[in-house]
Amino acid sequence: MYIQEIESLDFNNDNDFQKKIDKHPLMQKEIAVQSGIISFLANSKVFDFGDLQILLHLQENNKKSNLNL
Repeated sequence: MYIQEIESLDFNNDNDFQKKIDKHPLMQKEIAVQSGIISFLANSKVFDFGDLQILLHLQENNKKSNLNL
């Protein structure tokens, strides 16, 4: 929704609506973060505190949200 708002996209009138959202830099970054988390979880057999720290680090963006706010 955020990308839709900042880019003034209208799904009723834009045939490329989903493509524009999927290619937006914020969406690309979010997909990369989620893919990294999934890969980490898929390759882990046992979890400990250090693993949680790694997951938190994967989501970190210089102490800002993924929207750079």
